[in-house]
Amino acid sequence: MKLRTLLVADYANITQDNKVNIMGVFNVINAVKFPARHTSMYVVAIISPEFGETDQEKTFHLELHDDEGHAILLIDGPVQIQRNKEGVKPDTNVILRLDDIVLPKEGAYSFIAMMDGDHLGDVLLTVKRIDPSPRR
Repeated sequence: MKLRTLLVADYANITQDNKVNIMGVFNVINAVKFPARHTSMYVVAIISPEFGETDQEKTFHLELHDDEGHAILLIDGPVQIQRNKEGVKPDTNVILRLDDIVLPKEGAYSFIAMMDGDHLGDVLLTVKRIDPSPRR
C-alpha cells in the first residue's frame, strides 16, 4: 500500500463516482485557551494498492499523538480494497469525521496512518495559542 494523500480539512466527502471533495485544508489550529476543543475536522487518506493487494479487506488505523508521543486518539476499522478494473488499480478513499477533539496543550501533533500494522505516513498538525484581544 502507498499513501498518496493524508490531510486534515474542515469538510470532505466522496461522490457516487468515487471522487473526493475536500474543503478547507489546514495544518494549524489557533486556540485561546487549553485544553482546546476542535469541534469538527475531517482526516482524508487516499491509499493506492500495489499489485496483488486488491480485492481484499484490510484494517485502517489512525492515531493522533502529541509532541511527547502520548496518544490522544486511536481509531481503526475495516477498509475494502477494490478489485482492479480494466487494468486500473483503484484508489481507496478513507474519510474520517472527528468531532470534539480535545488538544491538551500548545505544540505539534501528528496524525499517523497505518494499514494492517504497516506505517503508511503521517501529517503534522500545529496547535498555537493566540491572544483573544482584538488588534488595533
